[in-house]
Amino acid sequence: LTVKAIDDYKARRPDELTFRCSAIITNVNKVEEDWWRGNYGDQIQGWFPSGIVTEINDIDAVVDGSGLGLLLGDIFEGQFDLRNNKIQISSSKPGFFAFSIISSITDTKVVELASEDQNEMLSWVENIKNTIDRLRQS
Repeated sequence: LTVKAIDDYKARRPDELTFRCSAIITNVNKVEEDWWRGNYGDQIQGWFPSGIVTEINDIDAVVDGSGLGLLLGDIFEGQFDLRNNKIQISSSKPGFFAFSIISSITDTKVVELASEDQNEMLSWVENIKNTIDRLRQS
């Protein structure tokens, strides 16, 4: 069973999922009436309230005419595999702190991201590096 979130949810316990509105949660198990379990991102079989999701009968219902999955709602523009990428902190402009994800194979920039807060940007970099390490180990 696959569901789509109709509201944001922030986990209150370590065994719960955290997700944003429009998130797609897969492998859903209706364990209790008000609380279900499912997979979202790297969170496996986490609990979430059933009242803030709607069932999706066909995963094609979340794919638009361009073929891109709308897993991130209207901000989804594409996807790439992080395993063959590296991160490089870019030069910062006043008020912006940026980094790039660069293909290790072609040595070209895949995406550049920026934040107005340096600590937030460094947190993103650390989380993405940890994700790359985990993906390479799997």
